[in-house]
Amino acid sequence: MPGPQPLRGRAHPHRGRRAQVVGGPVASVAITHPAHWHRPQTQVLERAAALVGLRPLRLVPEPAAAALHADEVGALGLPDGTAAVVLDLGAGSVDAAVVQRTGRTVSVLSSRSPTRSCSCAARWTWPRRT
Repeated sequence: MPGPQPLRGRAHPHRGRRAQVVGGPVASVAITHPAHWHRPQTQVLERAAALVGLRPLRLVPEPAAAALHADEVGALGLPDGTAAVVLDLGAGSVDAAVVQRTGRTVSVLSSRSPTRSCSCAARWTWPRRT
């Protein structure tokens, strides 16, 4: 599969703006991806992020990111040991996932869509803000 070779070796125009936008040095970057993606798809995302200098990188399944954000802003209580259903209402489909929190880790237990499915064991450990 041909990669984005024209960018290789060039500085990305937004590389210097990361610290300016977040108000300081960028310690890490989290990028979300659909829960049904497998390693080949996430590897392409990792390579693209590396080309524009996004390191260190965390890839987070979208349902886990949604549950963590909802918990963080107080819209969803997701205490340790509990599970929740996350619905992604897209323009042309509805994806549903069951996520479970164990300590600081959120696991996607299962994900379903009208056109794709997976039995995921994806886990992501949440670096709580201090």
